Amino acid sequence: MRSVVLLLIGLTLTVQAQASWPSQVLFQDKSKNLMIEARTPTNDIMFTFDKNYPPPTFPAHYAATTPPNGLLPFQVRSNVSGIWNLMLEIPDLRDGTGRLLVPARQIMYRVKNGPWLRGTGAPQIVYTKNGATRDWEDLRIEFQIELIGNETAGMYAVQTYFSAVTQP
Repeated sequence: MRSVVLLLIGLTLTVQAQASWPSQVLFQDKSKNLMIEARTPTNDIMFTFDKNYPPPTFPAHYAATTPPNGLLPFQVRSNVSGIWNLMLEIPDLRDGTGRLLVPARQIMYRVKNGPWLRGTGAPQIVYTKNGATRDWEDLRIEFQIELIGNETAGMYAVQTYFSAVTQP
């Protein structure tokens, strides 16, 4: 019984934390009362590689440090009855002057423990669904950076962008 109570407490804390995440409308058709919305604690992805850098060999992969362990919790819900796509855009990492530090193709991501894919700098489909969700659906999106040897140690940050489209 004690494990059940602890499990329920854990679930309650998780739901409250997720309910406090900012919600963003990704698609809306007011004439048909259709909407796709998402919530996540942050869109900012940070990589820190100063310890154990440089690695013995390149290319080397480092998980994002923010969010922790490179795992971005993400939820989406929709009342769209047809096919819709969730899109992720990962831009190039640039410094304050606009100088390219790391191209988007060196930022890798995967959804729900799927294969690692490379960012392109343009919106990419990361999730497709046919029909409405029952409630908020949980997606696990993980991020890592691939270093090829010309990067300097330090902290790198990129803001990701999410959008959604429906199929005709």
